[in-house]
Amino acid sequence: PPRSTLFPYTTLFRSPEDFVGRNRELKLLYGSFMASSNKRSIVLLEGHSGIGKTSLISHFLKSIERDFPGTVILSGRCRESESVPFKAFDPIIDELVRYLRSLPATAAAALLPRHPDLLRRLFPAFGELSIMPASPERSLANLDEQEIRRRAFDALSELFARLTDRHPVVIAVDDLQWVGDLDSIAFLAKLAVPE
Repeated sequence: PPRSTLFPYTTLFRSPEDFVGRNRELKLLYGSFMASSNKRSIVLLEGHSGIGKTSLISHFLKSIERDFPGTVILSGRCRESESVPFKAFDPIIDELVRYLRSLPATAAAALLPRHPDLLRRLFPAFGELSIMPASPERSLANLDEQEIRRRAFDALSELFARLTDRHPVVIAVDDLQWVGDLDSIAFLAKLAVPE
């Protein structure tokens, strides 16, 4: 069945306003958001197509944005017709890059991992950031693709860890059933269960 996935990292809480017919589901989402203050939390929202999962998530994210202005909300959607690496994360990375571009350069640079060039190797959108190093790291030149991918996962996890040290973060991926690529699944697992 179609799914939407929510990955809250840290949280605070106030009562949600009414959302007709979905108060139970909203309470579950808010409950997960509250419980994730000291740990990462994953919520899978599933059901038949057309029952309002996307509207529910949209309402929840707008409520979080309104009630907790410091929360970083990164949302995206998997599309059946797309065939790209890291399909689940491609739109999330675009949102993350937009967020980093909105920050002062020093604040954005403080969030980058020790080896930021790995981010650009995995997700070219990071190349749009002026704070990225201009030339590739020489230490990466002799690595095979599998090792680069592993280290890039670590670098992106490090960036998310630094971000969640400073702000509550929610990542929402709609229509996860269209992911299909093992890279996305592997990275979702890494984010959910950090080493």
